[in-house]
Amino acid sequence: MKLKRIAKERKQTLVFLELAKNVPGVTLVTEIAITKQGENKVNLTAALVKAISRAMQKCSDLNVQIKFGTRDRLLALDDISARITVEKQLNGVNGVYSCIIKDTDQKSLDQIHHELDEIKRSDVANDKRYALTRLIHRLPLFLSIYLSKLLLFFTRKQAAMMGSFTVTSFGERSQFFCVPISGSTFTFTLGNLKKRESQPTEATHYVANLVMVFDHRVLDGMSASLFLNRIKNYLSEYLQEGGR
Repeated sequence: MKLKRIAKERKQTLVFLELAKNVPGVTLVTEIAITKQGENKVNLTAALVKAISRAMQKCSDLNVQIKFGTRDRLLALDDISARITVEKQLNGVNGVYSCIIKDTDQKSLDQIHHELDEIKRSDVANDKRYALTRLIHRLPLFLSIYLSKLLLFFTRKQAAMMGSFTVTSFGERSQFFCVPISGSTFTFTLGNLKKRESQPTEATHYVANLVMVFDHRVLDGMSASLFLNRIKNYLSEYLQEGGR
């Protein structure tokens, strides 16, 4: 028996858990129908990002964050951006990494899909988007946490690092139901994709769970439910019509 340190390549997860531990998250779950027909498939994560952005554009008062280091101060964001978390491998170690897609309300579904593909293909060891993460890997854990907290005290840095909302995904083949830990005002995941039995057609029908974790300091259950329903309607629209 021997003691081992957690791999440095997972240090960003330890920092995130430290920052997120005081966020009082509440979870809402709804089902959404998904139809895929032939080769005309819409990327689920891109559609979800676009639907959330469109809903937030209609509910601009929800595009806020609790100012880091305070209990009751709201930071109203100037634009809508999505924080995307993906699993990647660095030096043979799996870890979760995050990137920001800016102005998601102004971009088309195809543009969001393109940026998501870029994030998936990006190399943690060399891409400038992961420069801060690579610094966190090199520092002792207590310094990594201190640096991250220090940056969040600056409003522009907080907005740039956390985004308007977070989307985390296990991929379209996921069979798992996941309630993510939330460090943002809103965190979403789409999973537990199940095939529905239906009449033989060119289309394949699925049902999936859309999960939203929200910061209870910012809003209550009724407002959150209305917001989630709006997102669900927009997402259904994109999936049925192929986006726009």
